[in-house]
Amino acid sequence: MPLPSRRKFLTLDIPPPPEPVPLRCTAIALPPYRYIPGVHPHPIRHPDGHAHTHPRPLSFIITAPWADQHIWNHGLDLFDHRYYWESHEVFEQMWHACKGKTGERLLLQGLIQAAAFRLKWHQQQERPALKLLDASTNKLQHASETLGPIVHGVPILNLIQRLCQVPTTAHWPTIYP
Repeated sequence: MPLPSRRKFLTLDIPPPPEPVPLRCTAIALPPYRYIPGVHPHPIRHPDGHAHTHPRPLSFIITAPWADQHIWNHGLDLFDHRYYWESHEVFEQMWHACKGKTGERLLLQGLIQAAAFRLKWHQQQERPALKLLDASTNKLQHASETLGPIVHGVPILNLIQRLCQVPTTAHWPTIYP
């Protein structure tokens, strides 16, 4: 039996988790679809995008406890519910707010690259996905060495382990077990 064509695979949506973790941020609803470039309307730029009429720049205060901030919890929810492009955007907004070379900035860069990795892996873009996996795990490892094994509630070493299993298991890693 022939394998499905690459283009056909790219039209597959990312499935929702069969047993989703409870939302950390119930104040912000999850988007109606998981954006895949070339498959769905761009969330912000396209008139049919899920954030076109109301892009949500959320406030982020770097010095406030991250666990109390909607933006952080929403980003974690997006990642754990397989909204990889969307979580990338939220973490990137936070990353821009962090100045200098800090452990928190490394954590955010690692999460941004982890989300991009999983999306690329879903799209069967193996080479760029593996580069992103390497970059992500390196940054997450450095964040762990700088800040400790659990940073703002993220068990970094467990996350690295789950990310590294994707190429052999094709599972969907979560930040929290």
